[in-house]
Amino acid sequence: MRLEETSASTPRARKITIVGVALVLATVSLGLAPISAHAVGPKQVSYILAPHPDDEFQSWSLVENSPDNYKVFITATRGEETSLCEPGNYNAALQASLGETAQSPSPAGRWTTSCVAARQESQIRFLTQMSSADASIPGSFGTKTTVGPFAANGASLCRSDNGVNSCSAAQRTADVWIDSQGRGAVVSFDLGDGDLNAAEVAWTVATVRDNRGALGINSSLPNFNVVGAFSNTTTACVAYPHVDHRAVHQALWNTDFGFRWQAAATCAGDPDQSRAGTVSANAVQSAFAMSGSDQDSLSANRLGAHVKQYGWLAGDYYHVDRNGQSLLFHSHQNFWIRFLR
Repeated sequence: MRLEETSASTPRARKITIVGVALVLATVSLGLAPISAHAVGPKQVSYILAPHPDDEFQSWSLVENSPDNYKVFITATRGEETSLCEPGNYNAALQASLGETAQSPSPAGRWTTSCVAARQESQIRFLTQMSSADASIPGSFGTKTTVGPFAANGASLCRSDNGVNSCSAAQRTADVWIDSQGRGAVVSFDLGDGDLNAAEVAWTVATVRDNRGALGINSSLPNFNVVGAFSNTTTACVAYPHVDHRAVHQALWNTDFGFRWQAAATCAGDPDQSRAGTVSANAVQSAFAMSGSDQDSLSANRLGAHVKQYGWLAGDYYHVDRNGQSLLFHSHQNFWIRFLR
């Protein structure tokens, strides 16, 4: 999936062949720690960029088992436009008897503060549960703090909710959770679910990058990379043309943030694909495990972090494709890479 470049001199993504000696070269160029490496603590900052709080797993193969990386999970919106926040839909979708976590208070409708709280708290619980199986994932979060507003720096930061436009300081303010064990943070912006654009995403990344101290994020470590969630507008694999996901791809493709490299999740058949990764079986189970032998059973208890904490956001629950890319969440992941240094 090719995205329009804003400059003819923009570096192209390079194919990375990992065979024999090339494995060492790929390890060096992408900054990947050898499997046997044991870090004393994080050495660099990795930003995991998602449009909504439930998209994290889409790039998990570049996130898990990476103790060298101080992980900052950035969400550009709070997912508050979901119809699952309507009381009738929420009550029909939630299967608390099967282990899905109920929201307290229950969301009172789209664009409500209770919907925002439900989305944010589901994300925090997801990461906390994933951290119990992977010690490199931040999961010991303190109390939420609100920081800002930050300077717009020329960006037009507006949103449209049910036909009502808003361009206020709220869009330039972030909610932040810091991991008490020094493994990372969550930074949540409120730029408008369903009407996100590339300029707003670029502002989000630059603002976090340039204001780590104010946000309470470790500011002593060098910036390393930024990894974006999945998007696809072609037939190469599962179609997911959501405008917010597309905005993440456009921002990461066209804007050089000065990191070692930038990536976003795509299809294996994307001509710009230059890296593949497989989420470990342990992480897949940690996220999507169901009780019993049938891992796709609709009547099994939800055990994994994703099906348990985000189950209320789907008719039954979000399934994972363990073999290909026929579903939004899949373990065999592919990425294009930009601005590799």
